[in-house]
Amino acid sequence: MRDLNEEVVPIRSLRTLRPTTAPEKQIVMLALWPGLVAIVAAGSLGAIAASAAAGASAALGVAIVVANFTAAGLSVTWAARRSFSAFQAVALGGLLVRIALVLATLALLGRLPWVVEPALVSALVPALLLYVAAEHYLVFRTRLGRPLPILDGSVWGGVRR
Repeated sequence: MRDLNEEVVPIRSLRTLRPTTAPEKQIVMLALWPGLVAIVAAGSLGAIAASAAAGASAALGVAIVVANFTAAGLSVTWAARRSFSAFQAVALGGLLVRIALVLATLALLGRLPWVVEPALVSALVPALLLYVAAEHYLVFRTRLGRPLPILDGSVWGGVRR
């Protein structure tokens, strides 16, 4: 089983992913820097295009996506060191929980007087699509043509029968 407290080596590209450390945690760390840059860029573009409130709303939209991606990666990392059943439950059930949380957050933010809803949604949707595309790219880039570690036993030290 993987240890959540294991040292995570900072990575700068996919080439430095190491099979001995939690790949989900590494991918989250790899995606945080572009996410932070995107938050600043969305806020700046919104402020330049419309107003400070629109900039803050756009930055908030991208921040929701980055937080969602981070929560997904860290929760899967946590579950992977527990059991295969926990991994499945978090991977599938966690998606539903995170979608509900994003929608609830949007509904609550829409009630705030300073939030510009078109700017919030206009930043959130493209950021979400980019993160989903990046996640799929990373999965196919790192796993295509190779057996999943779940099947060969390298993640949990073998499947008990």
